[in-house]
Amino acid sequence: MTFIGENTHSNWVPQHAISKLCISLFWLMVVMCVDAAGPLSKETLSNVLKQDKKAFDALSDANEVAERNAQNLTDRRVRTLKQDLQDNVLAPEMRQHLQALLDSARKQLAAGNLANAQSDAVNFQQTLEQQVALFSAIAGYWRDYGRFDATVSTSQAEMMKANGIDVSDRREANSLRGALDRQIASGHFIEAMNETAPVLQTTSLRAAVSESAEIRARLENGTLTPVVEIPVEIPCKPASKSSGESVPVVGPSFDTGEEYHPGGRGGTVQVFGIISSEGCLKRAVVLVSSGINKLDVAALRLAQHGNYFPAEIDGARTEAGLWFKVTFANH
Repeated sequence: MTFIGENTHSNWVPQHAISKLCISLFWLMVVMCVDAAGPLSKETLSNVLKQDKKAFDALSDANEVAERNAQNLTDRRVRTLKQDLQDNVLAPEMRQHLQALLDSARKQLAAGNLANAQSDAVNFQQTLEQQVALFSAIAGYWRDYGRFDATVSTSQAEMMKANGIDVSDRREANSLRGALDRQIASGHFIEAMNETAPVLQTTSLRAAVSESAEIRARLENGTLTPVVEIPVEIPCKPASKSSGESVPVVGPSFDTGEEYHPGGRGGTVQVFGIISSEGCLKRAVVLVSSGINKLDVAALRLAQHGNYFPAEIDGARTEAGLWFKVTFANH
């Protein structure tokens, strides 16, 4: 069984790979001053080249770890994280080019040609910096957008449309997502993640808040009828902190919920929960059914046993809604 909140992301790139990336970024910050530092001494250039090699190795290690441990799942392009890394980060030709620049800088330094050695070092660093930026952008894309679940996104959109829930921010977010997908398809990962993604994230968050408010209002006035609902009966322990965002989030100790599986066929249930300002589940309803009543009820029971961090607006905790899906495997 999997549980995925609306604003949570699958960890597609292993944490130790990200740690190695941080190391390479650190070394680049240390050595990228070469271009603006004026002529450097032989001793200083020797140290710079050592740090260049460490940065190169760190990125190489991070890339290899990410490729080796990447999940074999595809995105909307029907591509994998491993394929994106292999095609864009330290591909054989790029690796040879970087190694050639580093070797040339060392030879020029040994021959006493300090200006040429420094020039090669600058070229090496600029090229490596671009490769680090690509690694970071690809990792960010797969972390935030790589998971493609057409069934869930379509069924949720159809439920909204059927009930007349149409917010302008969602239309803008859909347009931005289309732009991001086109940039990714063209291999423009850095542009997509540095320029389009931040606007998309902000717009999507506004859309989620508006949609949640509309759903809550309709549930309260009776114009939106849940597929399944059971009373909330589990006592709640108030959350120790807020989500820090305008939407609630699930807590880290959320149950995997396998014991709630009723047995038999699996399926995906989409639940909408109303989270109080204390982080308590006030109401949970199934708005998109799995088609199996026992699974729908099991998802609601799981939601009742969950823990949540409430939304925060203008520094104050506030009640808000949260979409999430629960996917049960076949038993």
